[in-house]
Amino acid sequence: MPAERAKRVAESYLNAYAPALSKAMGAIVVAPASSRGWGHIGNSLILSTISDVQRRLHVDPDRIYVTGQSMGGHMSFRAALSLPDRFAAVSPQSGGYDFVAKNVIGNLINVPGYVTWGKREPYGIDKDSRTNAAWAREHGLDWVFVEKDGGHEIYQDELPAIAKFFTEHPRNLYRKEIYLRQGGSMRFERTWGIKGWPEHHVYSDERPLRWNLRHWLEVAPRPKNETPITVHALAKANNRFEVHSDQLREFSIYLHPRLIDFSKPVEVFANGKKAFAGRVEPDPALMLELAREFDDRGRIFWARIRLSVDTDEKVELAKKRQ
Repeated sequence: MPAERAKRVAESYLNAYAPALSKAMGAIVVAPASSRGWGHIGNSLILSTISDVQRRLHVDPDRIYVTGQSMGGHMSFRAALSLPDRFAAVSPQSGGYDFVAKNVIGNLINVPGYVTWGKREPYGIDKDSRTNAAWAREHGLDWVFVEKDGGHEIYQDELPAIAKFFTEHPRNLYRKEIYLRQGGSMRFERTWGIKGWPEHHVYSDERPLRWNLRHWLEVAPRPKNETPITVHALAKANNRFEVHSDQLREFSIYLHPRLIDFSKPVEVFANGKKAFAGRVEPDPALMLELAREFDDRGRIFWARIRLSVDTDEKVELAKKRQ
């Protein structure tokens, strides 16, 4: 949309969300305006806005949330699917697609969410939302799905519940389970011929906004034209990590005392084979570099293990999550 219209839309959203969220949470509500949609440029705008606000005001890096309606609902889902470790929780409203059919819905296990939509949505949003909700409930995701008796709108009566959900969910970079499926439609490599979206809008591995990071797991980009990379990683008891993957060839695990006991050896298993065993020493330089690189003072990891894997296996998520 034109820049001036984008600004007016952002202001209307700010007016809609600010009273409820500010009053219930003591939150700072910011509505960035984008005339470029919510692909990689839109995500860059969001993260740049967060950086700017954090420099002006005291913001807890583990209590940054994303919400929005319609296109903002799509944006909130994209944040959950591709940037889950930047946000504590998300709340998509009257937005999103059938992520089960796209085979990317497993990415939602990485961040909590609260979804609202109306029974009479346009564009099939109501049907897609029911499909996503059924899968999420079947697999025990920490997501709330609420269907309202209405249409394509912001449901003001749900905002206090969303604020409560946000308050109860600070960011957890050290969760015990991570899932990543990336590639295909999620790479955002075309502009659909839309006027004003030039080629620099598409994804580039050379930009700092990376798709291949989830909390304590980072994967190496695969060669182009292969099937999507899929990874299911678990931080188990007794300093043990298990990584199950398809199309993965290199990965890094970032460590913190909430994940391991640094006084004891660490074991990493990749597709059933032991890939690493030994003590890992804290690295203060790495810890500071990560906070600087991502402009995120809450991203605290003490050390890193870099490994390779030469096998593939089928990766599936069990229906009931812990």
